[in-house]
Amino acid sequence: MWFGAGDGLNRYNGHEFDVFQHIPGDSTSILNNYVNTMSLDSGKGIWVGVEGGLSFYDYFSETFKSYPTKGFFLGEPRGFIRDIHYYDSNTSLPATSQGLVFFDKTTGLYSIPTELEKIYQHNVMSLLQVGGGQFWIARVKRIDQYDSKFELT
Repeated sequence: MWFGAGDGLNRYNGHEFDVFQHIPGDSTSILNNYVNTMSLDSGKGIWVGVEGGLSFYDYFSETFKSYPTKGFFLGEPRGFIRDIHYYDSNTSLPATSQGLVFFDKTTGLYSIPTELEKIYQHNVMSLLQVGGGQFWIARVKRIDQYDSKFELT
């Protein structure tokens, strides 16, 4: 079982905990100890949303590859990743303190496609994908429903 906490990513094997923490200077450690969210990735590992970006934990190598948001978000040096959902097999939708963005798993790059510009710079707390490609997006003071092209419904 996996648990995210303020002290890192924790794995419980039924008897004891292994705690994965950020190690300064070690690029194979988690990006930040403050874990906000986690999402399984088709049996290969776990995507971990932390303060400052995404980290991918590889089950086989037991190492992390991190994708910091530093420099991507205007006016905020580190985006808080609050939730992660999948748009398609190569693209995830991190919900961040600066809005909803695309993350391309093959290139490791964040982007704001035209269809997401209206949601960018809005503090997105969480999102839920429902049938028909529709999304419910929770912000600080409201919840909106969007279709698969991110038009309000």
